[in-house]
Amino acid sequence: MAKLLPKRKLVPQTDLAELAFRDLKKREQAAYNVICYKDNPRLGTALELLKTTQEIEQNLEKVSLPLLILHGKDDKVTDPSVSKALYEKASSTDKKLNLYDGAYHSLLEGEPDETILQEMKRSISTGGVFFEDQEPSTSQIPVEISNAGNPPRLGFIPFFSSPAGLPCSQIASSAFTLGTVAVLPFYTLMIVAPKAEFTKKILKSSIPYIVLGSLYAYLLYLSWTPDTIRIIFASKYLLPELPGMAKMFSSEMTLASAWIHLLVVDLFAARQVYYDGLQENIETRHSVCLCLLSCPVGILAHFITKAAITRSREKTENGIH
Repeated sequence: MAKLLPKRKLVPQTDLAELAFRDLKKREQAAYNVICYKDNPRLGTALELLKTTQEIEQNLEKVSLPLLILHGKDDKVTDPSVSKALYEKASSTDKKLNLYDGAYHSLLEGEPDETILQEMKRSISTGGVFFEDQEPSTSQIPVEISNAGNPPRLGFIPFFSSPAGLPCSQIASSAFTLGTVAVLPFYTLMIVAPKAEFTKKILKSSIPYIVLGSLYAYLLYLSWTPDTIRIIFASKYLLPELPGMAKMFSSEMTLASAWIHLLVVDLFAARQVYYDGLQENIETRHSVCLCLLSCPVGILAHFITKAAITRSREKTENGIH
């Protein structure tokens, strides 16, 4: 049937988030992954995946590079026996298999950060992996380890943490909360007490822009790489394309930096609306409110309000004369 109707989306699809992510918060976030394919797979795609899987299984013994295999014992998506077969059949002389008790399919994304990162640090030194056997502490994930027993050799795998050693997801979450909380007092003052001298004095300060700008720059430093530039400007005309942007914003760190960017621009626009309202004696509280999350709508609301009030004043003055 796949050869006759290769493009028909007839393969049953199951939501794997519950099976793949043990951490409940990360399981909820998985639903917002914009690059995750959520439709039923095509028959042709399913057939090719099956063929590819079979071909890989038939060539496991050709794997000869240093090998570190990590797999959750409670993985219901891919059976741990697959990783055991890779470990047993690979011709690598330097190989290691770690099976984690209680861990699900998305081992590096769906487990609690504090547990998986502690376990990773057990075998990671600066810049790479040392295949060493060490006894895990009580705070680490229980793990079953198989090692080829050869002298340690250095191999490299990515370690997703900041230069300070904190998980990037933790930094992104903290930055998101900090930025949101930081701008709320300024909006509150512009809405609750727009004509108070204290509000006018506070709004003149450049401190929030310096703080948020520094935070934004730091997040960009953590999230942007040469690959980021290639993803954004993948077009032959060197113009941003939507698929590339969607892929880029699938990262929590990139989303956090974009959120800080949005907050800074919105606050700056809201402050300009506020000052224009003071100068022209125009009501701006509704416009300032809209600027918080819908900046263009807030600016439009201010222009409409300003035009309506100006016209009303002109009619009043003409009536008096």
